[in-house]
Amino acid sequence: MASASEDSIEYIWHNGLPHIRWEALDEAIASRPADEHSAFLTQAIEQWLHRLAAATGREAGVLKHGEMFLLYASPDDQPQRLLRWSAGALARITTIVGDHRTPEMIGPRVIVLFDDDSRYYDYIDRFFPEEGHYGASAGICISSEYFHIAVGPDDVDMRQRALAHELTHLALAPLPLPPWLDEGIAQMMEGEIANVSFFSVDAEIVERHHALWREHGLDVFWAGESFGRPDEMCELSYHLAEVLTRNIQADHRGAFINFLAAAHWQDAGDAAARTVLGRSLAEIVSDFLGEGPWHPRDPWDPRQIPTQPNCCLHPHRFMRVPSPTPTLAASSPGRARRNDFDEVLTVPQQDVCKKGIGMTRVNQRRSLTIRCAAAGAVVGLVLALIPIAFGYAIAPRIPGPFELALQVVFVLLGACVVAGIGAAVGFVVSRLLQKSRNAERSGDGVASSGG
Repeated sequence: MASASEDSIEYIWHNGLPHIRWEALDEAIASRPADEHSAFLTQAIEQWLHRLAAATGREAGVLKHGEMFLLYASPDDQPQRLLRWSAGALARITTIVGDHRTPEMIGPRVIVLFDDDSRYYDYIDRFFPEEGHYGASAGICISSEYFHIAVGPDDVDMRQRALAHELTHLALAPLPLPPWLDEGIAQMMEGEIANVSFFSVDAEIVERHHALWREHGLDVFWAGESFGRPDEMCELSYHLAEVLTRNIQADHRGAFINFLAAAHWQDAGDAAARTVLGRSLAEIVSDFLGEGPWHPRDPWDPRQIPTQPNCCLHPHRFMRVPSPTPTLAASSPGRARRNDFDEVLTVPQQDVCKKGIGMTRVNQRRSLTIRCAAAGAVVGLVLALIPIAFGYAIAPRIPGPFELALQVVFVLLGACVVAGIGAAVGFVVSRLLQKSRNAERSGDGVASSGG
């Protein structure tokens, strides 16, 4: 079997970082027997990652777990932990949304971690048009040339959130999804897979939606252009995508996976909505924004679809993992069971985002910590009475101005006891509860986000 040698791989250097010259590698792959294509591509990508690591920094390295590679910039990135977590997270995501790969989609899954913002943007800069302004990014699923994920610097929890989002794009990439649906599902998966969700709906954000979309219309949203804007429209586009996805999932339980399989970017998924859900996209949007000119333009001109690294239109290289997850064994190829999505992402009816209704689904981890801290503060308040009482008891025995000073000292000491005990109890209890939840999910195929 012929192997990919370092000399056989040509590179394009951009901002001091190497990228594979895919035209040359395609020719090298095509010149080999079909049964060698996948192995040859995997070897070429591994060599490229080592070359990229050398250009990134002296502490950078490359790890492999099954069919997944991870490039890390520093051992401080906790790369082994993130790699194992990512492999488990992708298995869980695939169980939920289905495995849509085909035998022609070959190659490993690749994650590149950067520990420096400038290096991160130097790398992803190549995949954006030269002209234009774009919003900040924590991570991105790049579909140009070869599907892979790049993630910028952050702590482990926030990187897991970014990876859950981008791994969802990776799992959905074979489908010709409209960008809003792709982003809506990826947003929902952050809470399900990484246990971190900042999604909420209140009167203020509803008013912002109404003001923005009634002024600009939804054409840029349906086309996916608004997701790359460096302004408020980007934030509200991601939020609206999640609102619509949650509403569809809640209102059409059992039909969501069929809608996912039928939706197409060419009409923003409107035909699939009418056929599978029995409602147009304009009607679905009206539940949240009220009546308006929300209907997508039909048909879309492919030249009007923005070329964004996370907007998959024509996948030509991908990845192939030989063993499907056990949960999907009874399902038809490329499809999840109808109730997989509904069972995992159950949204109570009162949480559905409807017009004029304020709904809040805040970060579960943060709210849990606040509740536990409040309970700890009550305990601390009781204990704080001890030094305060002690201060008042001995203060009269201290002559002169020192009496008041001593009382103040003991009151401050009591306040510190309240804050310290409240924070400690809140943190410990919330972490224990979080680890317990992670342990339960680990049994379903997702590695714990704890240590």
